[in-house]
Amino acid sequence: MRHAVGAIPFLTGVGTGRGGIVWQGRHFRVSGSNLIEITPSGVVELGDVGAGGRVRMIYGFDRVAILSGDRLYYYG
Repeated sequence: MRHAVGAIPFLTGVGTGRGGIVWQGRHFRVSGSNLIEITPSGVVELGDVGAGGRVRMIYGFDRVAILSGDRLYYYG
């Protein structure tokens, strides 16, 4: 990833970035084994979705689905 000129770090996650999605104007990511939300004031840890490689995330009207390894998690 290229750094943008003048950009400054906002925060660090709680582990290796494994994927993310924006849903209903909110930014969700999986960092390490944690589902987190990135807010203007920082990181909010929402729960554990297990370890593994990249996650797949998709959303519907009322929840986000996270496929982590061979398990499916819902948030919403």
